[in-house]
Amino acid sequence: MMEKIQACMLAACQEHPGTVIGAAGGTLLAVLILLFGFWNIAFVICCCIAGLMVGRHLDLTKDADDDAPSFLDSLQDRLLDGMNRWR
Repeated sequence: MMEKIQACMLAACQEHPGTVIGAAGGTLLAVLILLFGFWNIAFVICCCIAGLMVGRHLDLTKDADDDAPSFLDSLQDRLLDGMNRWR
């Protein structure tokens, strides 16, 4: 019986990998929201997206022979300029 279940799961993973990954991701997200709450998980996801965007930009500037610190310096300048406007 267990071999049939394993064979069926393996066939589903091979035929529809996107569906399986999506279902597993949705289930994981649902469990995390139930355990930790919506806003806590939303904050973590936002931080992950921000980190992903910064890392991707650093990778792209690295490939273009740009200085990576120049991006961080310009980001810092923009943040400080925005904070100074609120004074």
